[in-house]
Amino acid sequence: MTTTPENAKIVVVGGGFLGSELAIALATFGKEHKWSVSQVMPEEGNMALVFPTYLMKWTTDKMKKGNNTFSQNCFNPGSRCQCYF
Repeated sequence: MTTTPENAKIVVVGGGFLGSELAIALATFGKEHKWSVSQVMPEEGNMALVFPTYLMKWTTDKMKKGNNTFSQNCFNPGSRCQCYF
């Protein structure tokens, strides 16, 4: 793996299986490098198109406890994505 600078800011687009797995892996690996990992998604939360609402809320809460920041409902017409980098 190539070296990535300290304090890198990384954005993962998507809240499905791949985007969620990538975000948590980068956040976990990036703790020692002080990376900031942000995940943006058009849905209400992680895995919203796959899981029922109660499970989607549970997984989103678990992801938020990691080193991630989240912005949901980012790509809906008229919505405004507020990502804090």
